Amino acid sequence: MYTKFSSLSRNEKLYIKFKVPDTIDGRYEMLMVNIILIIRRLKKDKNDDLAQLILDLMFSDIDQALRESGVGDLSVPKRMKKIGEAFYGRISILDQILQSKHLHKELIGYFQRNIFSNSNTHIKECEGLSEYMINMINFLDSLSVDKIIRNDYVFPDSIWTKN
Repeated sequence: MYTKFSSLSRNEKLYIKFKVPDTIDGRYEMLMVNIILIIRRLKKDKNDDLAQLILDLMFSDIDQALRESGVGDLSVPKRMKKIGEAFYGRISILDQILQSKHLHKELIGYFQRNIFSNSNTHIKECEGLSEYMINMINFLDSLSVDKIIRNDYVFPDSIWTKN
């Protein structure tokens, strides 16, 4: 399950259609968004242990990637601490946004701040990312937890389009 969402975070549509910067930061931001969505869905059905397993896999994967990229053993824990703080900050912010009456508008602002450094030149892309996230929430909510656990689904093309 983690691999499926990790791979989704590297889908070229995020980087071409929505112009997410194809950088370490851009990829990490999209990984966080997708992992937060699956964790949210699992917790909704009280699958906290599985949600924690996915988090553990994500952090283990990031740790390994840092080491493979040449980050020294002494620096990895410091970097992982910053990465963890960023993740838990994002999850807290997104939890608030996902409860907002102005979900689409709040998500646009989230993406504008976190992906495009508050630039006003990428509003269309932020709108698209907001729609993507809303579509993913709706898709995941339509799946049974058993189907999610079995990886018995394919992400539909509709996650990339406006409702």
